[in-house]
Amino acid sequence: MRFTVAFATFVAVTSTVGLAAPLNVPVPRIYARDDFSPLILRDVFESMIGLEKRVELKPGRTPLPSSGISRRPADVAAAKKAADAAAKARADTEKKEAAKAEKAAQKQADQEKKEAEKADKAAKKQADQANRAATKAEKAEKLQAAKGRRKEASARVAATKAAWKEAAKAAAQGPSSSTN
Repeated sequence: MRFTVAFATFVAVTSTVGLAAPLNVPVPRIYARDDFSPLILRDVFESMIGLEKRVELKPGRTPLPSSGISRRPADVAAAKKAADAAAKARADTEKKEAAKAEKAAQKQADQEKKEAEKADKAAKKQADQANRAATKAEKAEKLQAAKGRRKEASARVAATKAAWKEAAKAAAQGPSSSTN
């Protein structure tokens, strides 16, 4: 707005000076380059109006304060509506990002929980295997001890049988000559 007012003031001053000057004095033309035609005042105004519209149409942007020029209520309402829409869009975006972050955190927590359960299951399996191995070793030890006891018992039985056989032989031979 300020720029537009300043430019309008500049144009008014230059046009007044131009009209006050004698008609036979050549007025220098404004060239962008030598191969372009001179800029027309109407084109400059159209450019300024377009620039002003682009600045005012940006959502959420606070308009530049005017120097004594009041804005129309429709413009104020449109600017407020645009600002509200921009704020709502930002809030929606933040909600979506928060939901996405929460979902990622939940997924990470679920994965950590699954890994912990898997580790617990593996530890339990390993403990079960160790218990089975210990039980198997105890059974083998008991079996070995039982075999040892059976061998000892068999040896005692064999010794007793041998003693009985000798006693039976000795009894069958009769009284021994050494006792006579």
